[in-house]
Amino acid sequence: MASIARRPDGTYRPRYRDADGKEHARHFKRKADAQRWLDEVTATVVTGTYVDPKAGRITLSAFYAVWAARQVWAPGTELAMSLAVRTATFTDVELRLLRRSHVESWVK
Repeated sequence: MASIARRPDGTYRPRYRDADGKEHARHFKRKADAQRWLDEVTATVVTGTYVDPKAGRITLSAFYAVWAARQVWAPGTELAMSLAVRTATFTDVELRLLRRSHVESWVK
């Protein structure tokens, strides 16, 4: 469900709930801008391409810890994956800030 409300200060606040039920909102000076943002987000939800705006704020090491716990690996694979992540030079970089150059430097 999505909606736009006019606030007492004259700004518009579009909001929506993601698949987990968490509410997301922004504020705009113009209603047209609020509607455009809401339409774009709604389209991504409907088409299945929605990505939580906060998803990229997790670091590689934090993501790996959660992801690796769900994997079923042979002991050798688990050791190799753990070593690969430990040797990465960008484990404390947020995923949204990772660049090709980070990976290229690590591989070299």
